[in-house]
Amino acid sequence: FRSYTYYVGLDCDISFNNPLALQNTALLNYYSRLDDRVRPLAFLLKHWAKCRGVNSAQTGSLSSYGHILCLIHFLQVGKTRGE
Repeated sequence: FRSYTYYVGLDCDISFNNPLALQNTALLNYYSRLDDRVRPLAFLLKHWAKCRGVNSAQTGSLSSYGHILCLIHFLQVGKTRGE
């Protein structure tokens, strides 16, 4: 179930009887605590994907969760400066 509150500008997902969603949220929270770059880059990535219309698994693109997992992979294996 997806909801958007226009008067606040808040976009949220609501899940019922979906324990995997809680585990996914806990995983992203854990990664954001491990690396300070995750949270700001995730917000930037989600905004970029939303502006370009590539943030919906229902329409054939990656979900926000999928984009963030790709970001975390990049941060784990990406080269640092000077390498």
